[in-house]
Amino acid sequence: MADWFAAGLQDLGHQVTFSDCHVESGAINIFWECFTPVMVRQITKAGVYFGIVATEIPDGRGFNWREEPNWHARFSCFKAIAAQASFIWTM
Repeated sequence: MADWFAAGLQDLGHQVTFSDCHVESGAINIFWECFTPVMVRQITKAGVYFGIVATEIPDGRGFNWREEPNWHARFSCFKAIAAQASFIWTM
């Protein structure tokens, strides 16, 4: 999926880079959801412009009507960071 994003953005004239640990202050940063509390803090601290690609179905309490605690924790992180996102693109 990342290759599709890169190809489309490059066709539109954008420069595209990928990183597992770095954000660009002068770019639109795109994150695939699956955030941890540490990631939420780091992204917030970085103060960068970003959007989220959401691959799960939000059900109001979590994702995909899953009841396991890790899914509720994942949804809590998503809600916290989504409030700061410039856009959310859903699958």
